[in-house]
Amino acid sequence: MHASIENDGILTEMSNPDDATTARPFPDDVFGTVCIAGGGKTSGVTAENMTHPPSQRDFSADYNETNEDGTEVVPSSGGNPTDIYPEWSWDHVRTYVSIRHANRFSKTQIRALAAQDIVMLEKYNGPKTYGSTEEGTLQAAKRIKAVNPNVKILAYLNAMVHYSGKSYAANKSWKDEWAMIDPKNKSEFKWRERHQCYDHRNLEFREWWIQRALNMVAHDEIDGVFIDGIVK
Repeated sequence: MHASIENDGILTEMSNPDDATTARPFPDDVFGTVCIAGGGKTSGVTAENMTHPPSQRDFSADYNETNEDGTEVVPSSGGNPTDIYPEWSWDHVRTYVSIRHANRFSKTQIRALAAQDIVMLEKYNGPKTYGSTEEGTLQAAKRIKAVNPNVKILAYLNAMVHYSGKSYAANKSWKDEWAMIDPKNKSEFKWRERHQCYDHRNLEFREWWIQRALNMVAHDEIDGVFIDGIVK
């Protein structure tokens, strides 16, 4: 399921579509009105329909970012950020958020993200502020971890769809010969008639894609990679 947040290009996704009333929401003044959707159709659920569970932690007093640009942060104490899996408890619904924002997240938005269990930083995160999605993802992860080091942060990569343009630094070394070709008409397959698709038979491409993933998880703040489009 997906939830689009109509506020300065932010999109987010939350788990637990059948019980939105127990999910941990973002207040309207943080991200705007939330519209939960599945299969491209909105359900009309808004942030007012959701309530915070009793166990949700309040991070309003321990956000200790040092610079306005978010590049220097001091993690708060407590927890073990090296744990592989998120903390688990039946006390409340575990939340997963998928989100993107072309610019820099505000401090209030970072606090809201830090209250989640898992945050997947989607494609096109922060390129307008930091110059690339890779750097925007990393800076957002650092700021979230500064508030709550136990949040698990996933970077986004698509297994089949090539998101072109200058938003990804890795695209500087992309080669069009890696795109999948339709043998019937010798033209490129296009996802939604717009995006090139990957030809996984090409070894050079596979090495390029794997290196992108390795570059992201080399950072301590990135706990893993969310791989989208596996079944396309």
